[in-house]
Amino acid sequence: MSLAVARPARDARRLLHPRILLADALAEAFPDARGVDLLDPAGVRDALTANGSLDPLVPLVPAGDDVSPAVLRDIAVRAITALVFPEIPPETPKVTNARTDTGRFWPIVRGTLQEPAWSQTKAKTAEARTRLWSAAVAQLFLYRGNILSALGFFGVPETAKAAGQDPRSLKALFLRAEAGDATAWAALVQRMAPALIHAPQPFITPGQGSEAGDGRKGVRRTPQSALAALTLAYTASSAPDISRALLLAFAKAVLEHPDAMKPPEAEDGTPLICYGEQHWVEDRTPITAGMVIAPDTEGRPTNYVADKAWFDETFPVELGRPAPAAAGSTANSSTAAGTSTDAAATTAHGVPVADPRDLLATLRRELPARVELVEGGYQQAVDSAHTLMTDFEEAHRVRVQLGEDALPAEQRIEWMEKLTKVRAAAQASMATLEQVEALILQV
Repeated sequence: MSLAVARPARDARRLLHPRILLADALAEAFPDARGVDLLDPAGVRDALTANGSLDPLVPLVPAGDDVSPAVLRDIAVRAITALVFPEIPPETPKVTNARTDTGRFWPIVRGTLQEPAWSQTKAKTAEARTRLWSAAVAQLFLYRGNILSALGFFGVPETAKAAGQDPRSLKALFLRAEAGDATAWAALVQRMAPALIHAPQPFITPGQGSEAGDGRKGVRRTPQSALAALTLAYTASSAPDISRALLLAFAKAVLEHPDAMKPPEAEDGTPLICYGEQHWVEDRTPITAGMVIAPDTEGRPTNYVADKAWFDETFPVELGRPAPAAAGSTANSSTAAGTSTDAAATTAHGVPVADPRDLLATLRRELPARVELVEGGYQQAVDSAHTLMTDFEEAHRVRVQLGEDALPAEQRIEWMEKLTKVRAAAQASMATLEQVEALILQV
């Protein structure tokens, strides 16, 4: 909605002030924000239109998370996405002499973007909105790639029903992905997408190549194909050379590269070269600030700079395509179940049982992140309990000062019963944590 909520339609003027609408829209997009009520609308407008620093977005950072340039840029991209693809109820069926209500944000979107009703949303409208989103996001980066590289990221469903962003912070997504959460990795890929486009060595470019002549023009690869391959690499069994350590190291480097002040350097001091130019002798691309070192399967930096050649080789087009089912696989599997001596090596659904050594290695790799997640959850619960106590103390002080009567007994009993259940759950969890402490000595 023009990011600054500019020029609202005539109907919107009878609703709320645009600044209030902006705060409400961002409050819905950032449920864990530390203080949406502290936002400066003018500062937010300048931050999202590259006319000022990103500091006015600090109130949108979740409590407990560090404020860094990468976090603020992620907040800015999420805010732009929430404003360009807002969650607006669809139009209700038209009734004679009845007002059509499409939500309080709809008049602003319609008056600013000059779009038809939601019932008439087509692919052309979705593409125009995606171009607007891509151009707005590009202003947040020093290296600005082709804004057409984002075509396909959003379609008609997002235009009509909102983008449906994952509300978790970058810190939470990294921990969840390290702990084995595939949905967290998929959300991280969406957060990485702008940085993959606007980089010194772009990893995602507009659709190139030719499906009819791969040898002459290169393999056909659309931006959607690149994102799909990167997303599915987290769980793809057909990519043994891709580890979670590699994925997480690449994601962290990509999200932080726009803030690099000097060119990357190899740990052993050898000169870095772009991965696609390792067989070149002359005219190599100079290594500049913001380039990303390609990680190995252990997540350690190599002596190559990650470029599109590395990306396309590591995350090929085939990763983004569904694996074809083998003919007669269902019948063969059911027949073999009764005759093969290895039947015990599969589950009831025909899925091979994981090797115990691989399972142990995976758990040992994921458990540190899971411990940190539990620690963060308990800290949040402690902070919430302290805030609740402070609020009740303040309510008691004000009531005594004013000489007001106490709340009805029914209300007080209801609250006490709820807190009793919470305390019982907390005590039960303490017993569980004591068991975990004992098990740590045995892992």
